[in-house]
Amino acid sequence: MDKTVRYILILSCFLIFQKDAFCQKVLEYEYMPPNITWDNFLVKEGEASQETISMLFDKKGFLWSGTKTGLYRFDGIRYVEYGVSKEGSKGFKGYEVLDIFEDSQGIIWVGTSEALNKLDQTSGTFTSYIPDSANYDGISNFIRAIREDRSGLLWILTRKDIFSFDKNQEKFTKYEVDTLSWYQNNTLFFYQNQCFTEDPDGNKWFVTNRGLYLLDNKEQTFRMVLPDHARPDLADFKKVNCVITDSSGSLWIGTEGWGLLKWNYRESRPESVLIQPQQNDNELIKSITTLLPDNKDGIIWCFGNSSFSKYDSRTGSVINYVFKYHNRTVYESPQSKVWIYQAFEYSDGTIWFFNMTAGLMFKFDQHSEKLYLYRTPFFMAFKCILDNTGSFWFACIRNNIIRMETKLVPYVSIQISNTAHVSPEHKTNIVEDNLDR
Repeated sequence: MDKTVRYILILSCFLIFQKDAFCQKVLEYEYMPPNITWDNFLVKEGEASQETISMLFDKKGFLWSGTKTGLYRFDGIRYVEYGVSKEGSKGFKGYEVLDIFEDSQGIIWVGTSEALNKLDQTSGTFTSYIPDSANYDGISNFIRAIREDRSGLLWILTRKDIFSFDKNQEKFTKYEVDTLSWYQNNTLFFYQNQCFTEDPDGNKWFVTNRGLYLLDNKEQTFRMVLPDHARPDLADFKKVNCVITDSSGSLWIGTEGWGLLKWNYRESRPESVLIQPQQNDNELIKSITTLLPDNKDGIIWCFGNSSFSKYDSRTGSVINYVFKYHNRTVYESPQSKVWIYQAFEYSDGTIWFFNMTAGLMFKFDQHSEKLYLYRTPFFMAFKCILDNTGSFWFACIRNNIIRMETKLVPYVSIQISNTAHVSPEHKTNIVEDNLDR
């Protein structure tokens, strides 16, 4: 074969591969389609704090919610209130209820701005534990996340350090982090769903303000692995936003400044995963705020600012999606960004993802590649959870808790020509015919 022809064939194959490996699509969303309903569940008929910060559905189906002044349990009809400890009472210590967690034994743990609290549901009383007893008012007692590993050990992430908590011995073990990883008191608190993971070897991974820490299960060492100042190729790294382990045991890291990373266990180092062509300077490649693994097909969904990617970890192919947000309210600046902080895969295969600061919920249909946008009625929300009926619940800055029901009768959009030759009777027949379908 002639060398020139061979070169052209090789180049053509390369270009075809490049086209298949990286694909970017611009989406226009449909705003507030009428196929959902909103329900408002006021705590104590609106008497309690209007700002709900944390939520949890326990194994029994109760909805727990925390505000800046209290903890509540909802059974679908009424609320039960658990109060703050005052003058020797058995309430919980601290005011802001930042995280609510149910462990493998069914025990409810409440993390507040001052302590870790264990609830005895029989008596309705609490036992409070102080991670940093040497400094009661310090940021080490500000509980931002409670997690549990496979052995039943609790892990407490605070604004400052990381603690393990042995429930049987009622004892904390402290793991100090670099001062640059601390969350200062003036830092806005927001829920971080993917701040802890445990890999198949029992190693624990923790996301702090600006870093990623590893507790090596075999060597029993604790160290910061990101940022890695010995890596000049990660010079643009700013912070870690999320870390997850997929069903195959692979560890994925979403960062600000260097996009998606995958941990190389053999070399004990992170590797960059290219999810866009190098010549494309879209923000998504540099900032990923949440990850969603599709454990059936090896897909990793990566979310950033007004953009998301579908990355096939088996083939390396990527589809990038970007959209422009047009429906800002008077409470949003014209340049406000739409960062995505939570994502869900629905039972029908649709992908839902959530922006907290403006209370925006997006729905993406993988088959039709259509995007839909819904706005919570009361603007900003701190957290979203998906229940086992397919409804989404939002902890809102106003009016406590909002539920979005999605499993309603489907609807169709009908385009009717607004011309003189179409009679009203004909328009009615078109509508009825489409509704019958």
